[in-house]
Amino acid sequence: MAVLDKLGTIDRARLIADYDILHQTNPITRLARHYRDRLLKETSLDYLVTLTPIALRSHIDGMVNQMLLEEGRVIAGRDRAELITIILDETVGLGPIEVLMRDPSVTEVMVNWVKRSDDDLEGYARVFVERAGVVILEPEIWFENRAHILHIIDRIVSPLGRRIDESSPMVDARLRDGSRVNAVISPLGVDGPLLTIRRFRQNPITSDDLVTMGALTSDMLAFLSACVIGKRNILVSGGTGSGKTTLLNVLSTFIPEKSAS
Repeated sequence: MAVLDKLGTIDRARLIADYDILHQTNPITRLARHYRDRLLKETSLDYLVTLTPIALRSHIDGMVNQMLLEEGRVIAGRDRAELITIILDETVGLGPIEVLMRDPSVTEVMVNWVKRSDDDLEGYARVFVERAGVVILEPEIWFENRAHILHIIDRIVSPLGRRIDESSPMVDARLRDGSRVNAVISPLGVDGPLLTIRRFRQNPITSDDLVTMGALTSDMLAFLSACVIGKRNILVSGGTGSGKTTLLNVLSTFIPEKSAS
């Protein structure tokens, strides 16, 4: 995956410059990292995860307000709300990509770790999202360092009873909402960690939706339904995001229910 300029070539220098400028000039994000670190030192993470979302936000809001008073900082209301949200995402969520997971229009999140040059020991992350079948770069979503993205990957796979390390550097899993997760780290990830989350619609696409969208005609749908009922073999193939799983889910609705014996 790469960002192309008008000539269709990779503008790598611009990508690096944009990332560096954003990293250095995003005071709210940097401040959130500071208070998140203080929060984790002054309270128990095990306690925080037991709180309801409303109680958790209220608790963190109170603690951050106290920290702001202690340090003599004055922050506007809207910036304060953004600060609290970032801290919540970093503490009990999926960090920088949590905001994308809350966006129902996002169907895929891809995090690619790249190096500025061959002798670059650290590198940085590029985050891409897919909306309505179009993949775009999200330059304002960034990770502090390699350890940051590894921490988020571990936070994703650990609750699923999976592990990822050098002896098992790749994980395929599903989140509770059904989203598919693929994570790769070193040594398989040559430049660094890679993370992909494939999300699905909250309201599954129906056979009528496929006809309305022009993906199938009524005659095609009737034919496929007859094939399923007649127990014919059906091969469904296509590229990533082309709708294979969606079509299979629709075809499964044509399977006759077993009659009661």
